[in-house]
Amino acid sequence: MLDLYREPPSTLEHALTEVHLQLGEHVPTVSELMRYKPEATWFEWDPYGIHGIGHETRVLVLGEVLGRLLIQNGVAVDQDAMRWAATTHDVCRLEDGFDLEHGERSSLWVYTHMENVIPEDTMAHVSYLNQWHVPSDLLAPSVTPTLKAFKDADGLDRVRDHEWGGLSVGYLRYDVSRSLMIQIASTLYAESTTNQRMVGDQVQAVMMAAIGMGILRNE
Repeated sequence: MLDLYREPPSTLEHALTEVHLQLGEHVPTVSELMRYKPEATWFEWDPYGIHGIGHETRVLVLGEVLGRLLIQNGVAVDQDAMRWAATTHDVCRLEDGFDLEHGERSSLWVYTHMENVIPEDTMAHVSYLNQWHVPSDLLAPSVTPTLKAFKDADGLDRVRDHEWGGLSVGYLRYDVSRSLMIQIASTLYAESTTNQRMVGDQVQAVMMAAIGMGILRNE
């Protein structure tokens, strides 16, 4: 049986300390991520709902931190592909429920809407991540390190979504996702939700939360 989300074993303080120890000066910056920010006009469904701009921006931040931790430990992760996938993987949802085809639609969407934005040598990988972030790992032609990292980053933001079952820790693929990233994801969601009430803009709210936590540098 999969473990439903409970309080993670590491505290936020411990998780952030470990992130800073491992990344050092390689903690990501706002300017590095803002070029990937999602736009409301991209979304077929509600851009401000549970799978909208706020979710995709948190996945962008979580994926960036997780990817850098994995790279520091010798795992080959395509960060650029994961960033673009983070902000496009749910744009073709038609509902917030079990829309099992939205990944395939989003994988085609990047070719028709982002051909002059996403680098040509990255496009195929972004499309692959979008398509296979939905089905079981067993169905994917190849479960690459980047796909595993991306699915973990996307899954970690399920801490927001207890109505639909919340985060199932057993689905996380990397040890670092389970040991460090759960508490970070939970706090990022809580803080960005608070910020959104103050500033309105969902991208800004998430970036402010990440800066306040120290997982993003304001540069």
